Amino acid sequence: MNKISKIILLFLLIGLVTSCATTRTQDK
Repeated sequence: MNKISKIILLFLLIGLVTSCATTRTQDK
């Protein structure tokens, strides 16, 4: 369960970074 939770957290972090990068690109 701990490993799965960590993997999910990692995916969430990656998703956040990706969305932030897309927003910045669209702004420019």
